[in-house]
Amino acid sequence: MDKSPDSKQAKLWALTNIFCSSELLWSNKLSDEKEPAYTKRVLVPQFSAFAESLNEKQLNINSDGMTDRPRPVTLNGAQDFYPDMSLDLYGDRGIAVEVKYLSKKSYSDALSKALGQAILYSAFGYVGAVVLLISKSGENEIAAKDLKILNSGLEAAYVSVHIVHQNLGAVTS
Repeated sequence: MDKSPDSKQAKLWALTNIFCSSELLWSNKLSDEKEPAYTKRVLVPQFSAFAESLNEKQLNINSDGMTDRPRPVTLNGAQDFYPDMSLDLYGDRGIAVEVKYLSKKSYSDALSKALGQAILYSAFGYVGAVVLLISKSGENEIAAKDLKILNSGLEAAYVSVHIVHQNLGAVTS
């Protein structure tokens, strides 16, 4: 997979990050709504519109609950990891999207799991990965300066993190 700055895949990753940090409209999760259902209800329609706006006929959105599920990465020939959504270009893996809820109870586990999965996706076949974190305001929020440091460290791996604080509706990248 060509990750050079001039490749279409690398440009797609950059455009996806701009979209996630400035145009993506977040919605509060519904009671007991799991990440795949949230992805299908809130994110898939917006990413589909984003893909259409790029006017790239070979760009496809895949998500759990759709006709085409994202392609997994397989480790050790046995363990499959599926992103919540993917943007695939020319039939190749493109951008993996991982969605996680952060709460007081599961903050550390959810954050480390989302970052670990995103790095696996990027290292094992996807051009890059985007982590979308959803947190209730005041519940172990990631400070903007920490998020900037995190994204700077992850950039070489083609991984980026975006977070929304539900009560505020503010998106931080």
